[in-house]
Amino acid sequence: MSSNVSSAQRVEGINDVVPDDARYLAEVWSDTVDTRHLGRSLLLSIPLSAGAFLAASTLFQRWIEPAEVARAYAMLVGLLACLLSAMICARLFKPKRHIVQEISQSSTRQDAIDELKLDVGGLGKLSLAPAATIEEMKALGLYQLFLDAEQQEAQALDGVSSRQQIPRSPTQPGSASTGNYQKA
Repeated sequence: MSSNVSSAQRVEGINDVVPDDARYLAEVWSDTVDTRHLGRSLLLSIPLSAGAFLAASTLFQRWIEPAEVARAYAMLVGLLACLLSAMICARLFKPKRHIVQEISQSSTRQDAIDELKLDVGGLGKLSLAPAATIEEMKALGLYQLFLDAEQQEAQALDGVSSRQQIPRSPTQPGSASTGNYQKA
């Protein structure tokens, strides 16, 4: 963990660690930011971008004849300065988000497989999946789970089809034949 989380405390019921300076954290556009770093970023970005635009506008109006074209080039320089300031701020102020990954329990994965079986398309066939998908499934530990589910589904289908192919003898009640059989 980073230094700002070294003196962290555990929150009951949450699998995440909350830093002691959490009072400075805010949510902006669905992302977590430190308001102190946000303020410093603005203090760096606004003068850099606006200054580059104003300087370029002054220079280009002297050298480029149509004023509209000079202003368009100045806006382009201002946008490039915005990108430069974003890269600088990204280097200075690291993300505040801490991703916690937990290994999923096999029962949860099995529940997901069971839900996929109920979908209109079902699980599909692993033999039809591209090699890159197979490799990714193996890396995530999902390949064997899907393979087992596919084999179970195939065995279930084989059991149903073999029961349907068993001919009934004429002496069994309920057979399609009108053969004679004796009642007890």
